[in-house]
Amino acid sequence: MGDSELAESAVRAARRWQYIPYFRNASPIEVQTTVTINFKTTGGKPDITATYRVPEVPPRDKIFKPGSDGVSAPTVILAPDPGYSEEARQAKFGGVCVLAVVVGPDGKTYDIKVARTLGKGLDEKAIEAVQQWRFKPAIKDGQPVSVAINVEVQFRLY
Repeated sequence: MGDSELAESAVRAARRWQYIPYFRNASPIEVQTTVTINFKTTGGKPDITATYRVPEVPPRDKIFKPGSDGVSAPTVILAPDPGYSEEARQAKFGGVCVLAVVVGPDGKTYDIKVARTLGKGLDEKAIEAVQQWRFKPAIKDGQPVSVAINVEVQFRLY
């Protein structure tokens, strides 16, 4: 985290980049990319690094919706609070970020995507937090199953 002016400049630059697809078994797949840009105060080009994480996702044909076909909803059993981005803290900014999440039969979260953005670095903080959440899994016919749900993550400064 750094100066918000530098952060905005980094985001504008990254949005103009063209990304090369990440492949697995000769097929492009979705990956989560974290780009770090370290600006230099002495001039010169910034140091840029990128790390990729291939999200684990249960098979798509076996993801249910709670309430349909006798599928129960998962129950949150561990939900660490999200951190607050410095940009949002300085702006005294808050609200609700909605994430689309798959809860696997193991109670872990997968395939997390932003369904309703909040901005100011809070979407990323919401994802980081929900990656740590654990659920009592959804049940269908007495067996744990994967379900697609929306999760609201609230940010409030007191």
